[in-house]
Amino acid sequence: MTTLHNCNDSRPASLLASVEAYVHHLSGVFERNVARFIAPSHYLRDKFIEFGMPGDQITVIPHFVDTTRYPANFEPGDEVLYTGRLNEGKGVATLIRAMARIPHVRLRILGDGHLRADLEKLRAELKADNVTFGGWLDGSKFYEEVARSKFVVIPSEGAESFGLAALEAMACGTPVVGSRCGGLEEVFAAVDRGHGRLGELLAPVGDVAGMVAAIRRLHERATAARWEHLALRRDLVSGALEAFPRERQIAAYAALLAAVDGDARCPERPGCGVRVAG
Repeated sequence: MTTLHNCNDSRPASLLASVEAYVHHLSGVFERNVARFIAPSHYLRDKFIEFGMPGDQITVIPHFVDTTRYPANFEPGDEVLYTGRLNEGKGVATLIRAMARIPHVRLRILGDGHLRADLEKLRAELKADNVTFGGWLDGSKFYEEVARSKFVVIPSEGAESFGLAALEAMACGTPVVGSRCGGLEEVFAAVDRGHGRLGELLAPVGDVAGMVAAIRRLHERATAARWEHLALRRDLVSGALEAFPRERQIAAYAALLAAVDGDARCPERPGCGVRVAG
């Protein structure tokens, strides 16, 4: 199996990945050497089809979540959390502008990147004293912070091939406010399981007012309807496990490998077989 990881960091990176895919398609490299592509979301599958890749060769197999890895702390803390790079396409400037309009809600930003100085300057200009910056956290400490936060915000404005950060937060029992961006919407819909509670926590990409409304809505629910909010946190854990279990992904990979076994494009040599997009 060969992997392709694209469309998940920034607009320039996504554009480069798309051009790369298109050039490879024109050259016939994929058609000659790859029997199946794997995409973690229908969004990414559609994107690759737009750039000329054959749809019948692309299989959607989402990422899985192992909830035993994540602490499930059903007692929410007082802070809202953003975790990730401080780069283009992450929407952190939009988030800071939103937080400046709701000063009673506190946001902690965990991460770093080349835009950090600009974002700190923006916070100062907007007098958003409810926003603080921290550095990176790794391993169990990172997940503990996610689990004890009131909720997580993922304001992405670039292409989200899946939305693994959102899924991991939900596996910790932590609600997520996000943007309607690529595969992120699919994660929300799958974990929601038709209850209709998570869709209202998605805002249009780059929409400050929409982000304010979603953050305020979840913050008020966590404060005024505490038992309802705690129930939501419990449901997120079960929803994440039910929608994205490890066993289902393993079975899907096994079935796909069995289906392509013997394909003329998949001789036993390096660089040939199945590619994973995302």
